Amino acid sequence: MKFRHLSLLAAFLLLPFGKMSAQQPFVNLTPLPKQMSVQTGTFVFPATFAVGGDGLDKSVRAEVRKFVSNFNRVTGSTATATPSVKKATA
Repeated sequence: MKFRHLSLLAAFLLLPFGKMSAQQPFVNLTPLPKQMSVQTGTFVFPATFAVGGDGLDKSVRAEVRKFVSNFNRVTGSTATATPSVKKATA
C-alpha cells in the first residue's frame, strides 16, 4: 500500500516536467496564429507596406495610426495607414 502511494506521488511530481520540455518558446503575437513553428532566422519587412483597419472601432484605428508613426520613427521605414484609417482622424 505504501509503495502504491509513493508510486502515485512520483508520477504526479514528474508530470509537470514532461509538459515543460514539450512547450515552445513564448512568442508575443496578436492575434495568436492557429498553427506556428518557432525556428531560427530573420523577418525583413518590405521597404514600404500599408497597415489597414477596415471595420475597426475608432479607438483601434487610432492605435493603428500610432503604431505606424512609431514604427516609421524607430525603423526609418515608410509604412502607411490605409485610407480608411486616415479618415478616422477627421
